[in-house]
Amino acid sequence: MDGRNVVWSKEIKDMAVYCMTVTSAIDSIGYYLVEYIARQDESVRFLVCNGENQYEIDIYNKALTKALQKSKHFKDIRKFLRDADEYYGGELLHLLVKCLKENYGLEVKA
Repeated sequence: MDGRNVVWSKEIKDMAVYCMTVTSAIDSIGYYLVEYIARQDESVRFLVCNGENQYEIDIYNKALTKALQKSKHFKDIRKFLRDADEYYGGELLHLLVKCLKENYGLEVKA
């Protein structure tokens, strides 16, 4: 959050995890990550991909996957989901990886 460290209470963390399990939050997180990286990362922003040529799509997806894996946003979200999975038992991180693959064709590693 704008470079500030935010400490969440246990109640807020519980609510966040609960909301992720009963809504489409994982899809929203995937959408946010893809859109943010596509707009902000220099290696992706200037690539031209109109979606008609598989070669262009493959190059774009490869660049987007690499940028996503390196991004602080993905690392922070991955850490949060991993911690939530360990604490509450679940597979939120797996669901995010699955969402990124199925919805965007990105092969990210958890």
